[in-house]
Amino acid sequence: MVRIALTVIALCLSTAAQAQNTAGVFGPIIKEGHKLAEYRFSSGEPFDNLTPWAQRIFYEQSFNDRLMGRLEYQWRDQSEFTDAQFEFLRAMLWIDAGKLTENWHTGFRIDARVRDGGRPDDIALSWSNQFTLSEDTFARFVVMSLFNIGDGVDASPVIETRSSIFKRLDSGHSIGVELYDNLGQVNAFASFEKGRHEIAPVITWPVPGPYTLYTSVSFGLSDPVPDYGLRLRVGRQF
Repeated sequence: MVRIALTVIALCLSTAAQAQNTAGVFGPIIKEGHKLAEYRFSSGEPFDNLTPWAQRIFYEQSFNDRLMGRLEYQWRDQSEFTDAQFEFLRAMLWIDAGKLTENWHTGFRIDARVRDGGRPDDIALSWSNQFTLSEDTFARFVVMSLFNIGDGVDASPVIETRSSIFKRLDSGHSIGVELYDNLGQVNAFASFEKGRHEIAPVITWPVPGPYTLYTSVSFGLSDPVPDYGLRLRVGRQF
């Protein structure tokens, strides 16, 4: 299975195109003792002899069964005239608020992000929900409010939603689909075609030991998002 996964990744890397979406549809559930380091790669749509990409590394750790922190760093290359450069540094705190019903788990996340000099820094508040649909199937829905901070920026929050559904297979794989929707600022929501909307089928692969492997090809649903792209994640649990 690992050999098949690596073959799929190699084929996708040669042709992938995307807007460097390294994001995820995060859940609210925190497990005490959880520790994870992860590397993420996302490619962009080729233009002018360049395939832009973004890479991210992070480490996250639970403090108990209610709180978890993460620190992540991302860099990118999206111009043939410059080398790879810093994109952002972000600190994150999860709060597990527990179950609202037997099958509905909810929680919150607080982010603080320092970005490169061309874009304002921001903070984000997110409400994350996970729904158990069956023994091997679950869905997630996240609402995010992002606030730009700094001199001369528009303080109106930007609203994003993320959603997903996953099914675990007897083989150890999980298959799913993720949906990302950036609706724009609350005082001027964009039309669907002018907003950023994309869908991403996902496969997670069973690998030996404490490792995780995630592959995804995404597809743009609106004009500002490239037609297709690749996302890859490799993690190690401790």
